[in-house]
Amino acid sequence: MSTLDEAQSKAVLFALQKLSSWDFKHAFDSVEASIFEAWEFMIATHLHEAKIEDVRLRKSISSQRYALMFVSRQVAEWANTVDTKQEYCYVKALGGSNSC
Repeated sequence: MSTLDEAQSKAVLFALQKLSSWDFKHAFDSVEASIFEAWEFMIATHLHEAKIEDVRLRKSISSQRYALMFVSRQVAEWANTVDTKQEYCYVKALGGSNSC
């Protein structure tokens, strides 16, 4: 495991500071939502690569134009209609370890 250099450490601290005051809204101009989405994308990419060993299959899944359009449409709908704070707290009520 590698250690972070000074610039990386500052970036991580900045992101954590921003996320600690986030209102859980996915507004277009939200720095916090952008940080969360980037983190979520990185985690999803890692899991995608860790669980699907066949590179050709991974590429075919990620290159499906219609699938991406569907996912984008669903994410946009979710971001505009779902109270993410409420959903977050619902997960906690189910036994999650997040703080609400």
